[in-house]
Amino acid sequence: MSELGGFERPVVIVGGGAAGLSAALRLAESGVKVTLLEAGKFLGGRARSFIHSPTGLELDWGPHLFMAANPALRSLLERVGATDDVSFSPSLEVSYRIREADSARRTQLSFPEGGGVLAQLRGLLEWRGPRFWSKLNLLKGLSKIISKSNDEDPDESMCEMLGRLGQKDEAVRWFWEPFARAVLNLPLEQGSAELFGAVIREAFADGPKGAALGVPMKALGTLWANRAAQRIRHLGGEVRLQQPAVGVEVKNSIVSGVILKKRETLPAAAVISAVPPDALGRLLGGELAERAPFSNLGKLRPGPIASAYCWLEEPDEGPPFEAIVNEEWDWLFRPEGGRKGVRNLVCLLAGAEDSIASAERSTIESSARDCLKRLIPLNRIRDILVVRERSATWANGVGEQRYRIDTKTPIEGFFLAGDWTCTGLPATVEGAVRSGENAAQAVLEYTEASL
Repeated sequence: MSELGGFERPVVIVGGGAAGLSAALRLAESGVKVTLLEAGKFLGGRARSFIHSPTGLELDWGPHLFMAANPALRSLLERVGATDDVSFSPSLEVSYRIREADSARRTQLSFPEGGGVLAQLRGLLEWRGPRFWSKLNLLKGLSKIISKSNDEDPDESMCEMLGRLGQKDEAVRWFWEPFARAVLNLPLEQGSAELFGAVIREAFADGPKGAALGVPMKALGTLWANRAAQRIRHLGGEVRLQQPAVGVEVKNSIVSGVILKKRETLPAAAVISAVPPDALGRLLGGELAERAPFSNLGKLRPGPIASAYCWLEEPDEGPPFEAIVNEEWDWLFRPEGGRKGVRNLVCLLAGAEDSIASAERSTIESSARDCLKRLIPLNRIRDILVVRERSATWANGVGEQRYRIDTKTPIEGFFLAGDWTCTGLPATVEGAVRSGENAAQAVLEYTEASL
């Protein structure tokens, strides 16, 4: 193990979500002694899983999709041996369920694996969804964003950008709104066009294959979080669950440790905070939290996501996920994969503060029942479990990028990771993993300079 800056103290990472695990793993792989602290019972943060006591099933705290053009996440999955447990389509393929009156019909958007604009045109023309002119309108807007000829303004909303690009209502309803809400977890009027444009350009940089979506074949805890922790421990690191940090110890503007719940101090050569903005404010305490740039933390807004796991009388056959149009819910998932005991299980997902995700739990459950009656009319619902994260995403709104904070802070030896930091991406799992990589690299540079 490296003795950083001549000290035998570890680098302490606070937070066991995607950002914290990514940072800890990268440092451990570099020979650095690390200690990761997670306040909860489970690793993974907002991309965690839990055990459903009545059935014994491991369920995710809300379903997730991965994108082929997520290099940091895919590297992490490879390093923990999870690559084979995520099923990617060859190119962008999305099944749709469109509500019409009291029923719903299906259609699918599939882009050919190779090619650029021509492949996109072919996929759109074969799509039995919007009308012909709406498809051409959509292709024109998509091409402008991909080619960087769009020039999004940091203060421009998705709604304003789509209007400027001349996108018609049908193109917005069928394509832009489902994807924008999935990426930004905000209404089109509030979501950042700049952040969304960054995702689209990465996804389509090498044609539609980069936009291919991957479905986890195992619950997220088993898929990557527990495997990452196991590898960190194998490399000599320490992972502590149910170990909340309540503060950081700073002496002469240099971080020296982390204060634990019983007011004991864990000495540290450096500290990475990988917690959400509100938790970071509490970790720093009044005086430090009021200093720049931390004083901007209160300007970052959270967005909720609600999931309704629904057990059916009979198995429901269909694709792993479907975008839902003209409903209160955004997506329908069938979390089968390689898991046992879930063939009768489907999951509805909705996000953004203007959605059913912000309603009372009883209203969410009632809405899920009504939605499934229209989507799966011949099947009965036996039970529903509502899972909600009120602060599922952060800092995806118009103008919020200016309030995001960089990895390096004015406190020497204190670094930040999290999907809400300055990554150039929305608050996604990919953004979280990249932020962890950035923080690990910053720590390595800091400790090398200290030698």
